[in-house]
Amino acid sequence: MKARKPDVRPEDIQARSLHNQADAVAVFDEKSPVYANLYEMIQGRFAGVTVSRTVGTPSGPPAPAGYKVSIRGINSIKSGTQPLFLMDGVAIQDPEGTALMNFNARDIERIEVLKNAGTVGIYGVRGGNGVIAFFTKSARSMQVNTKAVGRMKPVQFIGYPLVQREFYVPRYDSETSGSNISVPVDDRDVLYWKPLMLTDSKGQSQLRFPLSDKVRTLRVLIQGVTAGGRPVHGVQLIQVQ
Repeated sequence: MKARKPDVRPEDIQARSLHNQADAVAVFDEKSPVYANLYEMIQGRFAGVTVSRTVGTPSGPPAPAGYKVSIRGINSIKSGTQPLFLMDGVAIQDPEGTALMNFNARDIERIEVLKNAGTVGIYGVRGGNGVIAFFTKSARSMQVNTKAVGRMKPVQFIGYPLVQREFYVPRYDSETSGSNISVPVDDRDVLYWKPLMLTDSKGQSQLRFPLSDKVRTLRVLIQGVTAGGRPVHGVQLIQVQ
């Protein structure tokens, strides 16, 4: 079975990932072949994705045989060529090329590959070598089976504190700025933080805060949750005029 073009993503798959679309998708069911591990599931399935076996060097310490995965056409700003592996949205550290062997290939129902700047951008530097996202059947069954069993009582977790902390913002009075009083240099690097911000019907909102004396480029980081419960993340650089 070869990888096919992205289709309409199920809601539970959407809820387990930051990205909205992938460049290539492979779906597995009970009729799919049995694979030894997740590396073998990737091998030869996605265009531009290379999977090769690795062994320890004779002169070095003994190392278990592993796999090397790379995605052609990705320009990374960090060392190495290994893509970012995600398991139901959680990053998997795989420095030796063996971590994916710890997962059961029979439990994988979907693999998505992100290899273009427009799709990997949401993962920032971590996605510089591309992204390969795995989705398991067990995670889906946990989301579907949410009814209380026996005497078990569901517990609701509060995601945000009831008390909102106010970020300190210095005051610059016009009387002080026009007098002979020496005003210290404002060298803050973190200018503003707002724990809760709502947008209008057009998805827009305004913020007002004083700049520092040294900052000439603002790095705006926005993190939040959509009305449907999906986490979102965005970074933008703005030059101060």
